[in-house]
Amino acid sequence: MRLIEKGIAQVFAHGKPVRDEMAFTAADGTTGLYEHTFHPAPGPDGSVEFVAGCKREITASRRAEQALRESEAEFRTLATGMPQIVWASAPDGEVFYLNPRWIEHTGRPLVDSLGWGWVEAVHPDDRREVRQTRRWRCGPRRISRWRRGWEPPMAATAGGCCAAFPSASTDGW
Repeated sequence: MRLIEKGIAQVFAHGKPVRDEMAFTAADGTTGLYEHTFHPAPGPDGSVEFVAGCKREITASRRAEQALRESEAEFRTLATGMPQIVWASAPDGEVFYLNPRWIEHTGRPLVDSLGWGWVEAVHPDDRREVRQTRRWRCGPRRISRWRRGWEPPMAATAGGCCAAFPSASTDGW
C-alpha cells in the first residue's frame, strides 16, 4: 500500500489526524520532501465520513532546520571551548545562554544564573542599577565595577539579542 493510501486508511481506522513525510525526485533529478497531512471529517454519528488531506513541499524548510542545527552545534562547540565567559541575552538583559566558564568563574549553577539570576554575581553595590536598567543598549562601552574590562556588546542585525565577549583586564573581569 502506498504511503498516502496508508495514511488515509489510518485516519478511517482510528479517527485521528495523520502526518507523514515522503521523499521525491523531480524530473530534473533534484530531490525533495513532501509533507502529507490527513484529518478526519466526522459525520452526524461521529464516525469518519471522509478524510481531508493536504500536501506541501517542505524541502527548503527542512534544509533550513538542518542548517540551523549545524550552526547551533558549531556555536556551542566554539563557546564551550573558549577560555572566556560567553553569554547571550535578550535586549532587556535576561540571559538565555552562558558557557561553562561562567560556572567556573562565579561558582554559581547555570540554572540559578539564567534569566535575571546572573545579577547575583554582580557586586552588591551595583545590583540595584543593573536591575533598574530596562533596556540594555548595544552601544558604547560603559565602565562600572560589574562591566569593567568587557568589550562593547555586539547587536544582532535584527535587533533581537546581544552578545558580549570579555577582554583581558587586571581585576579578574
